[in-house]
Amino acid sequence: MEPRPGLATTWMSNLQAMTEVMVQPRTGHHFRPPQDLSQSYVMVGAGSGLGPFMGFLEERRVRKRNGEEMTGDCWLVFGCRSKDKDYLFKEVLEQMVEEGVLTKLSVTFSREEGGPKYVQDSLKEDKQQLVMWLVDQLASFYVCGDARGMARGVQEMVEEVVEKEKGWEEGEGVKYVKKMREEKRYKEDIWT
Repeated sequence: MEPRPGLATTWMSNLQAMTEVMVQPRTGHHFRPPQDLSQSYVMVGAGSGLGPFMGFLEERRVRKRNGEEMTGDCWLVFGCRSKDKDYLFKEVLEQMVEEGVLTKLSVTFSREEGGPKYVQDSLKEDKQQLVMWLVDQLASFYVCGDARGMARGVQEMVEEVVEKEKGWEEGEGVKYVKKMREEKRYKEDIWT
């Protein structure tokens, strides 16, 4: 199985020698896992959006192995195209579930039959658990990946699901996500 080249890799491989490239580094100081191990959190990413979450999970694993008490839950919702071609870190993630580093792992495959196709579909499928985490447990929520399709779809789905599951009036789901953002519990690292 040959790895698929990424967008940046493909673009850079087509550059001529000595071509000037503008780089605009940005820092993501806000996009960090909770330091408090009693704080539950949900991570949602597709494709390369998994990258930062592997860092979150490795830190969590080290802290657990060092004997720190972990009472908060951790749920990863990851989407990719194919189970056999781009299910990144499959064995590592499954091992983290076995070790209790990762409480719940939900994986979607957009190019395969059966099961949810996209991360927002997976979250909607587990809507009662999602609402319990976000509203009742006040879990933090992280989204990493494409801004136009995935991130927007996830936000709209969260707004809809919390509103319907809690029996709130129309518009209350939008207000709740806005409140989560203000409380720094809804965080995004997204790109177009």
